[in-house]
Amino acid sequence: MDIHASRLQFTRDGRGLVVAEPDRIVVVDLARDVRRELAIHGVRSLAAFADQLWAATAAGALHRWSLDGQPLDDAPIALGGEGALVPATVGGAAALWTGARPAMWLDDLGRLTSVAADDGAIPIAGRRCARAAGARLTLPAGHTATLDGVERILGGCAIFEGTCLALVARHAGAHEVRVVAVASGRQLQAIALPPGEVRIAPRRGVAVVRSGRDLALVDLRLGRPLGTVVADRDLADAAVDPDATQLALRATSGEVELLPLARHERARRRDRPAEPERETEPEVAAVAVELALAEPEPVRLARAEPEVPPDLAIDAFEPRPARAELPRPAAAAALRREIRAIALRTARAIAAAWNTRRIGYGDEAAHPYEHEVAALTGANSGFATEYLDAADRAVAGHAAELAADPHHRAAPTPVATLADEFGLSPAALDILLVIAAPSIDGDIARLYGILANDGARAIVDELLVEHILAPSTSREEIGAELDADAPLVRFGLVACRGGRARPFASLEVDPVVLARLRGKAPHLGRAVQVRAADRDLRALDLPAPTLASA
Repeated sequence: MDIHASRLQFTRDGRGLVVAEPDRIVVVDLARDVRRELAIHGVRSLAAFADQLWAATAAGALHRWSLDGQPLDDAPIALGGEGALVPATVGGAAALWTGARPAMWLDDLGRLTSVAADDGAIPIAGRRCARAAGARLTLPAGHTATLDGVERILGGCAIFEGTCLALVARHAGAHEVRVVAVASGRQLQAIALPPGEVRIAPRRGVAVVRSGRDLALVDLRLGRPLGTVVADRDLADAAVDPDATQLALRATSGEVELLPLARHERARRRDRPAEPERETEPEVAAVAVELALAEPEPVRLARAEPEVPPDLAIDAFEPRPARAELPRPAAAAALRREIRAIALRTARAIAAAWNTRRIGYGDEAAHPYEHEVAALTGANSGFATEYLDAADRAVAGHAAELAADPHHRAAPTPVATLADEFGLSPAALDILLVIAAPSIDGDIARLYGILANDGARAIVDELLVEHILAPSTSREEIGAELDADAPLVRFGLVACRGGRARPFASLEVDPVVLARLRGKAPHLGRAVQVRAADRDLRALDLPAPTLASA
């Protein structure tokens, strides 16, 4: 099931609308009321982002333009079946092509590149995808979840800035949405849907289900219906912007209209007499966007039913459960065990480099750097097998010791707290600890220098992380966890510095994170202070629906 309209889409920032016509693509800048046309035939599918537009054509090409109409580049794609572009909803421009050979396409430093994708892939951001097979869901970090009672997952997209997935599934012959946390696979909501075509506003978390002329709105965060909009003409397609503030409706006759979904509510002060509750009627004045060559006859839309709640914009953050914290000595001991694991894995990486002679003497072969070249191309081995075997035993022994410890990365530990707070996968935690290790134990920095074997490199860079975590964590997985849209970088736990390109950019852990790993209260400066609440939530001068939601 397609969650995104293939030929009618809002841009990711909601400021533009893109419509595919038989002989052109129309781009409407909604903020400035500017319209541009791109003369292109045979468009099969669109992917609209905040700064660029992608189109897959029947000629087997993927074209890319800037939103001001400037061509950027193109690439061949494999046609076949009902192939479509499924855009990622967070991070850089990226989209899944679901044709004969599924592939994840992305803007890699300004150039279109692709990586193979599995059947049933659901894009999250960049190279990060989930995979659905029947009722089973595999998440980017490798966690799997089986949705109880589901016959088959039909499709889905990332919502709430990539922290959750909204999965449309078949359950007992009907459709429903399951909301699943990306980090843990925990199911948060199961919401029955009316039959029809589903569109999702990813930032706001609202599903729009179109059945004929009816469009039902459902809040995915709270699991409640928001009402229905009814058109007085037959509709061919519909799209909703990321924040669920407007609908784009295409009639079967070809006209397209915008339907604002702004709500107006009147706050009451508590020092005034309470007034009887009255249902608020939302404003749904339609704004026509002319796309046909002839003057279009506007599509007239009925007003939404008055049962729609007035508040569609503010919800409470999900409260985090209270956690018991380890005393600082226990936190320090847990951190020492983590750093010991990093030291052993670094020693193992050095032994592997000795064994292949990636690290060796410059004059021990007949030709300059002969052994190093052979090591880098996979043609060398067997020079330090006893050291490598001993290092493997040490790593395995320490790993078994940690696995047998019921308190290792248990809920009260700083590592587990960070993982829960930022949605970090086990691989992301390992990467974070590798980057943090030299700042926690200075001797680790010397081990890193020996492994890098290049005085011009930073103490820690992405390539060094790959060598240390090999072979348990792949280069592709490490690259995905260090992408700008992945939690480590997006939330500021890890910073790329030094002005060099990946994988040689210097990687550093934020000092606040280092303090938290040590079990210390981080120093946030004078500008940040903890301020306690001095009144009950009900005493705030806020509209009743907002308070009820909070």
